[in-house]
Amino acid sequence: MIDPTQVLIFWAWVCYVMALSAQRQEMFNLKVDHHDGRTMRLWLALAASVIVGGLVGFWLAYLYVSAVGVLPALALVIGGSLLAGLFAGGLYVWVGVSLVSRTGFIVWPVAAACVYWLIHRLPVPPA
Repeated sequence: MIDPTQVLIFWAWVCYVMALSAQRQEMFNLKVDHHDGRTMRLWLALAASVIVGGLVGFWLAYLYVSAVGVLPALALVIGGSLLAGLFAGGLYVWVGVSLVSRTGFIVWPVAAACVYWLIHRLPVPPA
């Protein structure tokens, strides 16, 4: 039987990946005007968020592998990322990439904190 904590970790991971991928997509599609500092600052903020978010993702994956093993972690990363891609496509059409990207500055850190907190709440397997 699947532990409910792992289901919550899965959905938090989906939110994390959706927010981060929206920021990455907007960063690559943003037309930076070098004479206007606003777009450059937005691009730099997006780039910093994507880099830090990616590093946090590797760290969370490592923690999850340490807690449950390689196969469940692969299922989380691959399955959660694929599902996030499907949801993100519909969300981008519905509200737009820009809005999802801007909310991503709040969503991915909160989702990452939830994943971290939930990983530490997983039951310890018997030795």
